[in-house]
Amino acid sequence: MESWQLAERLYTRLVSAGTYLVAAFLDDGTPIDANFDVDDDW
Repeated sequence: MESWQLAERLYTRLVSAGTYLVAAFLDDGTPIDANFDVDDDW
């Protein structure tokens, strides 16, 4: 399994739990997803 697949599964499970605020970033620090509203002020 590729590392991106593991990260995707972890993100999905944490978000589906409904308990965690989760933000995902690329290796260079670019934000790519979050399960909460962060507006455009990353």
